[in-house]
Amino acid sequence: MKTVVKILISVAILAGGVFLMQVLASFKTDPPVRQPQIRPKFVQAQVVQLSDIPASVSAFGRISSAQPISLISEVNGEIQSGNIPFQPGQSFKRGQLIAK
Repeated sequence: MKTVVKILISVAILAGGVFLMQVLASFKTDPPVRQPQIRPKFVQAQVVQLSDIPASVSAFGRISSAQPISLISEVNGEIQSGNIPFQPGQSFKRGQLIAK
């Protein structure tokens, strides 16, 4: 009998808490809905002028030639340096003498 009374008291307390929660929640009013304000955007403008802008790209990696070449000597002997010193990144044109 004591356990039945304890269970009924527990259920009554829970039911009272739920009822009290509903009553207190009904007193709460919803906040008014505000319309978002549209703010003007400030920008700076300049007159467009035609000018040259140097473009350069700096990158790391390996590159390869679009057209593979092979260097072949016509006679046996030592190859001496030509008019153009060999340096990393050096470019050559077709038919240009690079060694004597």
